[in-house]
Amino acid sequence: SNTCNRYDYTMGITVNALGERFYDEGESNHSYTYAKTGRAVLAQPGGTAHQIFDQKGINLFRLGRDYTDTFEEAESIAALAEKIGHDPEPLVATIDEFNASCSDVPFDPSKLDGKATSGLKVNKSNWANPIDDGPFRAYPITCGVTFSFGGIRINTRSEVLDITDKPIKGLYASGDVVGLFFHNYPSCTGQTRNAVFSREAGKNAAQLSN
Repeated sequence: SNTCNRYDYTMGITVNALGERFYDEGESNHSYTYAKTGRAVLAQPGGTAHQIFDQKGINLFRLGRDYTDTFEEAESIAALAEKIGHDPEPLVATIDEFNASCSDVPFDPSKLDGKATSGLKVNKSNWANPIDDGPFRAYPITCGVTFSFGGIRINTRSEVLDITDKPIKGLYASGDVVGLFFHNYPSCTGQTRNAVFSREAGKNAAQLSN
């Protein structure tokens, strides 16, 4: 449901249970990063994290701004840390360090704006606005599964390949079973994959039957 989606992470920061950032939230638009973001969250202690925003980031939300039962809010970062069960000291230190590292490049949420941090263990490449305009919010997150990566190996005719990469006569595959993607997934391209390779499978299977 919409109350479960957490796609606005590019406008804030994400921290693990230790209060540490662990990936580049501004690498690109969320459509190109949300799949591998889930994997990064899964690798953290407990497989969970929190997305942290100030009012500047919240005002840019596409969805979820008013879902009051999905976040914790506080007037200070230390108070917010206590609400989400974090040690305040490391979270405050993380955000202070992040804020101090933000460049003075103009902020522009409509594009990859190059407003980055520098000197951090994990830098943010774009949309690096200081987290300094309270009240502050924390949204708990974990990863989910839409489909698996990898799968049955096929060629451009949608023919299933054997272990020597030779086509198995009469056996075709398409859709999630072939995977196609690995490491990351650009949003909505799964449907394109399904349409292209299903058409190829049907066309070539029909030719085989003649």
